[in-house]
Amino acid sequence: MHIPDGFLDIKTAVGTGILAAAVVIPTFVKLRVHPRTVPLIGLGAAFVFAAQMINFPVAKGTSGHLLGATLMATVLGLPPAILIMTTVLVAQTFMFADGGVTALGANIINMAIIAPTGGYFLAKKLRKILGDPLGMYAGVCFGGWASTVAAAFACAAELKISGTVKSNLVFPIMMGIHAIIGLGEGVISALLVATLHRLFPHLLNLQEKPSQTPARHAIGFGFAAVIGLVIIGTPVACGWPDGLERVAHNFGFIEKASNKPIFPAPAQDYNIKLGDVNLGLLGTILAGVLGTLLVYGLSLFVATRLAHQTHYEKSNTHT
Repeated sequence: MHIPDGFLDIKTAVGTGILAAAVVIPTFVKLRVHPRTVPLIGLGAAFVFAAQMINFPVAKGTSGHLLGATLMATVLGLPPAILIMTTVLVAQTFMFADGGVTALGANIINMAIIAPTGGYFLAKKLRKILGDPLGMYAGVCFGGWASTVAAAFACAAELKISGTVKSNLVFPIMMGIHAIIGLGEGVISALLVATLHRLFPHLLNLQEKPSQTPARHAIGFGFAAVIGLVIIGTPVACGWPDGLERVAHNFGFIEKASNKPIFPAPAQDYNIKLGDVNLGLLGTILAGVLGTLLVYGLSLFVATRLAHQTHYEKSNTHT
């Protein structure tokens, strides 16, 4: 669902950029990160990046991938989820040209603001109604599905406002395709939360009362699993167009995508080359591993800075 350069007109690109900044910047400024959650934010960002590299088939000729927004909001809370999704999108844009620079604001609105916010509150409501553990599983499942559809609706609206597509049919088609993708989102999210609940139950309460520091071996195991996901998942990932690409082909505006990104991404299309030598699958795996490390480091840096700020404010309060 990453909108490339060329799909949005200037007014929509600028408007969504301003709106995204108006939400994300205050969220970062007001976000208070407990030091115990810092490693999990880094691990969560690494997982989201890795998972988004692995597309699965959802219909003939169309694929989708895990978004991860509701999953992160359920495990770590809404503000950390916005931080994670924003960090991933920025890295994808400037490192891999996955999403355009001019469309970064729109992509952040869709996948880092609307998706985690909508999914979080739906999941929270269902969890309250049904109780744990059923409510937790059902909440993240339904929230994950709904967040994918909501992000698709926002994407369709941005395309319509830009004049990229004239027909109102873009809404039901875009949402219909992503409703199917959202089924995978919901099921995968629920399975992952169920696994965490069984193996590391305290992690699911860390957003409310960080009483335990995640063990180093647990973080290390999680990071190794993420790297393994890239290495094992990349070769079997579905190569079909994703939902947005399929809609762009069907409505005839795929040619509007810029052939050359505005920013010269060093590993465009998730491919690392040695000079003029294309490494093929190996290059993609290397790009995935390096991207995972980059996202982990970037999110860890931001979260650490926020944790230090939180500690400084608490120290001043006590003095």
